[in-house]
This record gives sequence, C-alpha cells and structure tokens, in this order.
Amino acid sequence: MSIEAAMRGVLVAATGVANIVATNSTSNDKAIRPERLAQTDSYPAIEIQITSETHQEDLGGWDGTSDVEVTLFCVAETAQQAAALVKAVRQTLTSISNVSSVHGRIESVVLTDTEGSYEPEADGSDEGVYVKALSCSVWFVE
Repeated sequence: MSIEAAMRGVLVAATGVANIVATNSTSNDKAIRPERLAQTDSYPAIEIQITSETHQEDLGGWDGTSDVEVTLFCVAETAQQAAALVKAVRQTLTSISNVSSVHGRIESVVLTDTEGSYEPEADGSDEGVYVKALSCSVWFVE
C-alpha cells in the first residue's frame, strides 16, 4: 500500500484532471507517476513526490496513520496548460475526505504551497517545460 498509488488513483479518477493529462501512447495509461515521469510520457503530466512521512504512534505503537508531505509537479509545454492542470488538481484535492482504495485511505489533504517555474532543456535550446509544484500535507492510513 502506498500513498503514491492512492494519490495517483484519485487523480486518474478525477474527470477534470484526466481530461487534461496526456495518455502515454506506449502503456496507454495517464501520465501521472510517482518519483519521475516515464521517458515515453507526453505533457501535460503529473509527478508525485513524497517529501517526508511521519508515522503516528499511540501506546501500542504505529497505528497505520501517517502525516505525509507530498509535492505534485504539474508539468506542461505551455503556461496555460500548466495553470489549467493546477486548477483541476487543486479542485480535486480540496474535495478529498476519507477516500479509500486498495492502496489505503486518504483521510484529508491540506494544500500548503504553490510554486511555478520554467525549466529549459539541458541542451541550451529555447525548448522547455512549465512546472507548477503543489505542496500538500496528507493524512494517510494504510
């Protein structure tokens, strides 16, 4: 069970997000990935990264609940695509409350920060991508 898989499931199931995110032509699934995007992914896409995870404990030890800091990187070829994707992701995350899946239960999501940047290609060309990072705190139960 993993928070990344649970978050991916929520985002893929959200119509607003799924309508914007590209479908990988090789694997035929949405370009929403934990840790890093696949080389065959197109944009717009979402990369899910865990920043930190704190297990909550009671007298009996870890109770299966974690406070997880997650950053969702919304990556697109244009600023407009990135903004639309961020809006759809934000709307999806603010509506989450006790969403269960085979991967665990997301009890709540609190958005804490949004940052944006343009990342040029390493080859020095004018090509690049717009990246909007949404940071959030997620209460997750395995």
